[in-house]
Amino acid sequence: MIIINKKQLFTSVVMFGLLLGGCKTELYGGLDENDANSMLAILLESNIDSEKIPNKKEGNFALNIDDSKIPQAIRLLREHGYPDFIAIRRACALYLCTITKCSGNPDAD
Repeated sequence: MIIINKKQLFTSVVMFGLLLGGCKTELYGGLDENDANSMLAILLESNIDSEKIPNKKEGNFALNIDDSKIPQAIRLLREHGYPDFIAIRRACALYLCTITKCSGNPDAD
């Protein structure tokens, strides 16, 4: 018989939750609140888990989404006129850096 104590059970539940949660990446930053809310609504209505993150220092917002949903999110936002071409190119470069383990700065690689 296998005996699991409360600490092991808690640790297992937390680790399982982290694995299911996936990693989130900033898809788009420097947004005003209206654009961030509109883009967030588009993504959430299409079942793309996303979140609006305030940047209190700069007074703007970023959208974070699950890494695996970046291509789908970009395609969806483009269909709705968001974001501009430069932001899409940067998001794609960041996604490629994520999967190829580059330095994290697509402009430098």
